[in-house]
Amino acid sequence: MKKLIKALAFLLILLVPASVFANGNKEAKGSKDTKMSESNDFTVSMLYSDNANYAYDENWFIWDIIKEKTGATFDIKAVPESDFVAKRTLAFNTGELPDLIAKTFANGEQAASGLLLPISDYVDKMPNYKAFIQKNGMEAALDNTRINGKYYLYPVKTKKQPLQTHQWMIRTDIFKKHNIKIPTTLDEVLEAGKKLKELYPDSVPITNRFQQGNLMSGMGAGFGGIAGWTFGSGMKYNFEKGKDWTFFPTTENWRSMVTYVNELLNEGVLDPEWNTLDSVVYEQYVTQGKTFILYDWSPNVTRYHTEGRKTNPDFQINTIMPPKGPYGHYVSMWAPFWEQGWAISSAVADKPYFEQFLKMLDWFYTDEAEILMTFGIEGESFEIVDGVYRLIDPANIDWYAKAGIGNNSLNVRQHLDATFAQLDEVDIAAYEQMSKMKAVPIPDPSAPLNNDEIEESGFKCVGLSDYVTTSMMEFIEGQKPINDATWAEFKAGCEAKGSVWLEETYNKAEARLNR
Repeated sequence: MKKLIKALAFLLILLVPASVFANGNKEAKGSKDTKMSESNDFTVSMLYSDNANYAYDENWFIWDIIKEKTGATFDIKAVPESDFVAKRTLAFNTGELPDLIAKTFANGEQAASGLLLPISDYVDKMPNYKAFIQKNGMEAALDNTRINGKYYLYPVKTKKQPLQTHQWMIRTDIFKKHNIKIPTTLDEVLEAGKKLKELYPDSVPITNRFQQGNLMSGMGAGFGGIAGWTFGSGMKYNFEKGKDWTFFPTTENWRSMVTYVNELLNEGVLDPEWNTLDSVVYEQYVTQGKTFILYDWSPNVTRYHTEGRKTNPDFQINTIMPPKGPYGHYVSMWAPFWEQGWAISSAVADKPYFEQFLKMLDWFYTDEAEILMTFGIEGESFEIVDGVYRLIDPANIDWYAKAGIGNNSLNVRQHLDATFAQLDEVDIAAYEQMSKMKAVPIPDPSAPLNNDEIEESGFKCVGLSDYVTTSMMEFIEGQKPINDATWAEFKAGCEAKGSVWLEETYNKAEARLNR
């Protein structure tokens, strides 16, 4: 098993040439003997997305590690995940930004506002960061985030390979008990859900957390487009036609998507509270046998198994191949090198500690930081067995909650063993199959717009995004029927708010690039 885990680190190179990863990288052993040279103590303010399952704790030992290695003390404004987007939007609207903003992928409007630091301008001052992105072939992925030649993303929870661990999972024991076919298409997901609802009337066969963004990001991909977290401007690149951009919500694929999710709700397969369910309640549904089909992060199964087996020793969840949508696309988001991002206030460049701040960002990209921030301290929170890093007694101690390691908002470079060590042979086989079948899609190229176009599209996209999201929820939840008349009305609303302008502008800009 351990050899298989290590081998998978090389097998799961999804859609990226093998030559990109030809040179290995010697790992640090979690040593604590490297202190940033000539570092003075300073304080970094941060807007932080707080997860109730490992709630922010000022006593986590990662704060001591960061202070020792970089001189930085973090002044955290912890905001519950349910309120984070609203608080982040308010910060951008007022212009009152902390030094760091967690879980933020800068858009064109934010970049054009001048509020954010262009990370690409400071790469030469961060040698560890620069070496990491070059050695692991991340330049092209970062280039796809550039806005008028610069990028404003500091990648967080970065891996040496683009992996998509956000996948479909099922309650394997329940499927086996009732001889239910593991779904390979969305139609089969619906049928399995209906059977489960019949067997367990009080259940919600599929539920969801993190509002519509979570589930719809997968659904968008399954219908050949974008939705939820991946929606962005709503513009989708057509790789088959080449150099062609379309506003995805006005396509028939989008209509099919909302029709399908509406059917999941109408059949009682999808939780009626799918867009509002609290994360803690969601996990209770999972571990207490109220839901059976998940669109979730595979490494979470360790925590689910620990809780679920307290009352049911047969409790088992496994990753499956993502099902296919009606147009042949897998229901899986594109594979990232990174899962999260920090945005950095441009004002930090005028702070007296800016040079130390850059050194701190650079330290996070060292081998040493990867081990310390992923696993903690050897002998205390992790051990190395047959060359594999693993947490000590993860079934009984939640190190995320106890120490803050492996944190979505703080673990800048994540060691791959942290992902693979939590999976069993069934999960690993599913990931091998995903790699073989190229189930994870290629991300779209960067938007081709210039500064003026970015500014104008930013204004249009605000109104469009709100209108599309509101209409999508009305269609899905049945406040508005899905028929030819309502669909024509919706498309006309998109056009009135600028969807045709976006298509024309993107395609003219793409022609200018000649890429």
